[in-house]
Order: sequence, then C-alpha cells, then structure tokens
Amino acid sequence: MQILMADGLAMLFVTHDLAVVRSIADRVVVLQQGELVESATTETMFSAPKTLYCRELLSHALNIQPAAAS
Repeated sequence: MQILMADGLAMLFVTHDLAVVRSIADRVVVLQQGELVESATTETMFSAPKTLYCRELLSHALNIQPAAAS
C-alpha cells in the first residue's frame, strides 16, 4: 500500500462501517442527506469530531467512542 500511495493513488470508499473507515482512511467526509457535515483527518474525526451530528454518529458505533466535546 505504501508504494501505491507514493505514486499518488487516491480511492473513494463509501461505507457506513465506521470500523472500516477508521482502519483504512486517511481522511473522512461525513454527509447527512447528501450535504457535507464535516471533513477531517481520520484521527481528528474519531478523537474530536466538531459537529453534534458526527459526535452522535460515532457514539452509536460499536467500540468507537469520540472524545467529549469541549
């Protein structure tokens, strides 16, 4: 995978499986009814989501808990 990324490879994955997202993505974009809600690095999205929608989304996923909102 490192070689492919060095060559500038980009892929788009569309999924509702947040465990898969966390394991393969560098960046995450969250949509709600087709509208962009939040875009961030995977680490930021899973540790400190900025929007209420993303915090709620992550709180409903098994074994994935976002950091508390500040």
